[in-house]
Amino acid sequence: MFAGGKKNKPRSSCSVWLSEAQTEFKRVAEENVTLPCHHRLGLLEQGNLDIEWLLHISETVQKAVITYSGGRVYDDLNEEQKGRVSFTSNFLAGDASLQIISLQSSDAGKYICKVKNAGQYEWARITLKVVDAQNVGMIAGAVCGVVLGLSLLFLVVRLTIRRKEKKRYEEEEAPNEIR
Repeated sequence: MFAGGKKNKPRSSCSVWLSEAQTEFKRVAEENVTLPCHHRLGLLEQGNLDIEWLLHISETVQKAVITYSGGRVYDDLNEEQKGRVSFTSNFLAGDASLQIISLQSSDAGKYICKVKNAGQYEWARITLKVVDAQNVGMIAGAVCGVVLGLSLLFLVVRLTIRRKEKKRYEEEEAPNEIR
């Protein structure tokens, strides 16, 4: 351990893990979504760049969604998302965002974007919730119904108060009439 009176420190490869805050996206089924993943590793060594998007369905089940490795994009890894996933921009230069078109309920889950270049890592976590379009319509209808009901209730209360005020005014004016 000591050479020439100085302590030798063991050398290890330098890996930096940077994690962005977890983000949550809620989208309606059949819409498109872009899940962001930005990295600064595209400027290091293009030949060593690896990008991987994973979908964690449960604690024990995860699926690869799309990857870039060895100069090639692999976007047919998940049968359920085949033909619906792609990188949205220049992933080699720093934007490895994932686009999913025509969302399905099976697309919901926790996504992790991992970027590796020359022994350095960056990653992002995103939770995607997919809401059925029919449920959105039902919720919108319920909200409209509640707003309409409250408006009608307000109108009835207001008319009742005006009627009482008018009746009171007439009762107060009746004794003051000259007969």
